[in-house]
Amino acid sequence: MNRALAALEHHFAMVFLEEGIEDTREHRAIVRVFCRSDAHVTEEELLERVRAQREGGATSPATVRHVMERLCEYGIANSVTTDDGGLRYEHLHLDQHHDHLICTRCKRIINFHDARLEELKQAVAMQRQFLPFRHRLEIYGLCNECIPRPLRLRPLTDAAPGETVRIVSLGSDGAGFAQRLADLGMVPEAEVQVVNNTGPIIVALGNTRIALGRGMAARILVE
Repeated sequence: MNRALAALEHHFAMVFLEEGIEDTREHRAIVRVFCRSDAHVTEEELLERVRAQREGGATSPATVRHVMERLCEYGIANSVTTDDGGLRYEHLHLDQHHDHLICTRCKRIINFHDARLEELKQAVAMQRQFLPFRHRLEIYGLCNECIPRPLRLRPLTDAAPGETVRIVSLGSDGAGFAQRLADLGMVPEAEVQVVNNTGPIIVALGNTRIALGRGMAARILVE
């Protein structure tokens, strides 16, 4: 173990002691594995790594969540929430601020820094006589690997949350199926935005939200 990691582990042992938190082998193992990890790691990935290295005994998901919440409180880690409500953790470097691009399909998180954005955010705060301490910018969309290439017909069930698509075909289940969709405004050439793609497909058509069963949505072709 390098000196910095040993010092960090000792530091948390002292903090846990002062706060009356039992300092356990599991706690130390989670801290150690996180400090060795790459950016944007999930609780499940941390748990797997702790168990794989056999450092944390019978570490539980609840213990991982508890320790990571503490690391965020102490300014060592930062949590990033994906569009499906999942949490990923990264190392928090106070002198290396960055923002995030989050892919709604593969959940990949891309760090980026742009001085122009930093200047703009400072200017916006100053114009409103607001003293900023910190900020977070997260842009949701599709990463380079998930953008359809070339643009092709695909079932509505393949569209990612937040993606806007154009209806091309309503499938071949007869006039009754097409009429039910038409009554909802789901007609060829209409553009809809996918709100949710977990369970029923929820799409926005104008100011209206429409819920579709996955079987029905799979027959609707979009581009």
